[in-house]
Amino acid sequence: MPEVFPSPTLITRMEGRIEHILPCGDVVLLHTNGRRHSVTVHDRKSGRLLRELVSVNPIGPFDRHIALATDQRSVFCTFFDDRIVQIDIESGETLRSAPFPTDSALVRSGDLLVVSPRGDVVHVVVWGDVFTWDLGSNELGQTPFRAFLGTNGMACSPDGGTLWVNSHELNRFELGTGTGTNTRHDREGVQGLVHLAASDCLAVGSFDGIVEFWSTHAPPTRIATTRIGPEPHHRVAMTSLRRGTLLAASSVDQRVNLLAPSDPSPRKRLGGIFCEIWCLGSDDADALWVGDMHGGLWHHDLAGEPLDAPPPPKGKTKAPKFPMTNHFWPEPGETPMVRTAPGRAFSVGGFRGSPPLDRDLCAWERGREDATAHRWFARRKIGYELAVVAGRFVVLDDGGSNLLAVDGATLATAAKLPHKGVQGAAANRAGDRLLTTGGTEIKVWSTETWEVVASRQNPEVPQRAVQWLDDGRVLFLDKNDAFGFFSADDLKRRATRKLTHVQSVVSDPEGAFVACAAGGQVHVWNVVSGEIIALPAGTSSPVFLGGGLLGVVERHGAWVASFRTDGTLVRRVELAPTALRGQRSTEARMWGHGTRVAVVCQDALTPWSTRAELDVLDMRTGETVASHVVMQGLGSLVFDGADIAYVTGGGRAEWLVLP
Repeated sequence: MPEVFPSPTLITRMEGRIEHILPCGDVVLLHTNGRRHSVTVHDRKSGRLLRELVSVNPIGPFDRHIALATDQRSVFCTFFDDRIVQIDIESGETLRSAPFPTDSALVRSGDLLVVSPRGDVVHVVVWGDVFTWDLGSNELGQTPFRAFLGTNGMACSPDGGTLWVNSHELNRFELGTGTGTNTRHDREGVQGLVHLAASDCLAVGSFDGIVEFWSTHAPPTRIATTRIGPEPHHRVAMTSLRRGTLLAASSVDQRVNLLAPSDPSPRKRLGGIFCEIWCLGSDDADALWVGDMHGGLWHHDLAGEPLDAPPPPKGKTKAPKFPMTNHFWPEPGETPMVRTAPGRAFSVGGFRGSPPLDRDLCAWERGREDATAHRWFARRKIGYELAVVAGRFVVLDDGGSNLLAVDGATLATAAKLPHKGVQGAAANRAGDRLLTTGGTEIKVWSTETWEVVASRQNPEVPQRAVQWLDDGRVLFLDKNDAFGFFSADDLKRRATRKLTHVQSVVSDPEGAFVACAAGGQVHVWNVVSGEIIALPAGTSSPVFLGGGLLGVVERHGAWVASFRTDGTLVRRVELAPTALRGQRSTEARMWGHGTRVAVVCQDALTPWSTRAELDVLDMRTGETVASHVVMQGLGSLVFDGADIAYVTGGGRAEWLVLP
């Protein structure tokens, strides 16, 4: 595998997505697309905000592209009110502006800017039309050149005589003679264009993880093609290093790959970025900045790194298979995760850039950076419930009227189980039976033959199986906030209770007590006596621990506690306040195993766009076993007391091995 550099440093986080990074001496300029479009000036190493040059409402005039003047004292921007401006970086003063011709009023999509090497002309592409702004005369005129719609990159030759524009075609325009050539790409979804002056070539990226190198001569010809990551992909960010001899390009596994046109196999990789990479920036001193899609700005000084070493011998590099990028519905609980064996887990989600209802089952293995995916097209969201049968099969909704039983080792579909309106599935400990609920029916399947061995039309409202106990009872929860048990033999309800606003229910292994989070606190139901007691207000996320204890967490993460089933407090552990813990906007969730609990705190309104804090505590002693910050939040988690596996908001599967 290519050498992996140490992780870069996260130096600041903006409120919106960073679209462009322009290093400029001791500062770096950021174009951010969030609640407001803005161009801001930051310290190049610390990321500290120094001043704001532009800040406008998203529906206002500011468009997407900016360019740095050759003297690095000013920046060029296009505005939605059909003008281009030059702004002084130090003072923020508008130095000059020019209106676009009235017959090109649609300055609304993907304006591209490039400044000539002499700094006297700015070239602009607006909806495929190429304009030239003469800074001496302040005249903005339209050239005879036109590129195909969907332009996504532009570069100018060192002598200023040639302009390259990338779209569905690679366009080469001779500014002196007014002639041009268009070369059709072989693949769709091309994006980005970087001129590697020292190598006399152009680099073009594509959505499917391919980078192509093209000659700068007429007509452009392809020099080399290399794959830096697997499909699918949403964006290839690129920049040059070593004064135009190397290319830095992002891949779907959230790494930056270093390539050379002479031998384009990835030779170095920069990892440690916990979100999809959106843009890159670099300077002549080989400092690299990485902008992620959720506003994070990362910095790495590569000046002393051996970037020019050749790539490893071919045949020893195995490309990762189908790593997750981002789940399409990034909401906690909609990205379930289960474990089948130590070091192996499964999750369900969609890939950024895939159709909105395209879902994937991914198998993750500890120690590997990739996931093997099994894909199908679903008509609605799937995977709310994942069940594991005998540690071998993963069962999930296919989005239609069936459940799929997938072999966890091969990801092959072992069986299709018809069940209209299915809402849940649970397997017994022995693994020879699977129970499915939903619609108006309950079914029990044999996992040897995958045939129905028992079924019953359900006269009650649709219910969801939650937990199958060893004595043959199944814990259920229905949409009317009723919960209780039914028998796996005759599928009839045996005991039922009802509360309001039920969020979750869980039973102890013997089925003697059921804990229910409802109405802003946890309730404990004694199944034998029928008594229900309420724990203190604000408790949530109940889990049964070893020794017959019940663990709960304060809903904002201020403390965790263990109780006996009669409501007696055994231990309460206060968690030190942070920017998340104890805050009213924070939601805390908890998982348990043995005497240990894993507590996750993250923002309740934007759980996947902000960081999460993860703490593991031993409730026997009240000591914190481990603390970890997840930079992009997480949706679901599996915990066995010795390690934790989860999928981040950036789509990375991570394992934490606990002491």
